Amino acid sequence: MLCGSSGERILGQLRVNTHLHEYLRVIYATPQRTGETQIQKYLNGLQLPRLTAAQLEELEGEVSLEDLGEALSGMATGKAPGPDGLSGKFYHTYSAVLLPQLLEMIHEARGECLLPVHMREALIVMLPKPGKEGCRPKLI
Repeated sequence: MLCGSSGERILGQLRVNTHLHEYLRVIYATPQRTGETQIQKYLNGLQLPRLTAAQLEELEGEVSLEDLGEALSGMATGKAPGPDGLSGKFYHTYSAVLLPQLLEMIHEARGECLLPVHMREALIVMLPKPGKEGCRPKLI
């Protein structure tokens, strides 16, 4: 169930989709375009640490099976699955089969400088926050 800004219930797939579309359009609308000069001025003003040559070489190096295994070991098993519908537990359980396939995909994507289409997509899910009225998104 979704509620509008005046508290009315919004029912039906089409009405919910229309309301969410408008809500997200307003949230993600950029009120003004930031010019290249403004961006450069901002970036030049940042005091960011610089990478050493060794750090840069490591970051640009080949991804190894060990790197993937280390990343997988830090992956939570009790979290909701991603867009592929597979949980962290699935990846842990079948890592011996999956890691070589993932490594091949990473090397291919890196060689082509392009990720597969499904890895460039996102799914935005509205999650209610404890103690907040989750059914009343406010349009700005």
